[in-house]
Amino acid sequence: MASDAQAREEMIKLSGRMAVPVIVIAGEVIVGFDQKSIEKKLAALKEKTEN
Repeated sequence: MASDAQAREEMIKLSGRMAVPVIVIAGEVIVGFDQKSIEKKLAALKEKTEN
């Protein structure tokens, strides 16, 4: 991020701050590594796409 201004700007636009990682799942932003949130959103996405 320090050397890629475009990536840094996108991260700030998505998350509203300079923090990594920024993970986007189905349009929802997760800032930081929150394994429970990631698993929950992936499970919901999987269920949605299977139906």
